[in-house]
Amino acid sequence: QEMFEEVQRIKGVCSIETETEGVGVYMVDLSNTAADDAFVGKLTAFPELRRLVLDNTKVTDAVVPQIKKLKKLEQLSIGSTKMTIR
Repeated sequence: QEMFEEVQRIKGVCSIETETEGVGVYMVDLSNTAADDAFVGKLTAFPELRRLVLDNTKVTDAVVPQIKKLKKLEQLSIGSTKMTIR
């Protein structure tokens, strides 16, 4: 709940799935927000996260170890970021 509110505070969007076994936040769109490496690192609070959009944010390659902790992540969008690892 707390992380959900933090995402909304920076004008990000969370999508919640309630009709299948994996109930929880499955998508977070932080595009065009002030999200940075530290903020993205907190997204491990969403164990069901499958899609993450970080386009046009302040994330860098330093966030990669945190993203790797998102075990169910299937899609990652990092357009117009400072990330060089593709």
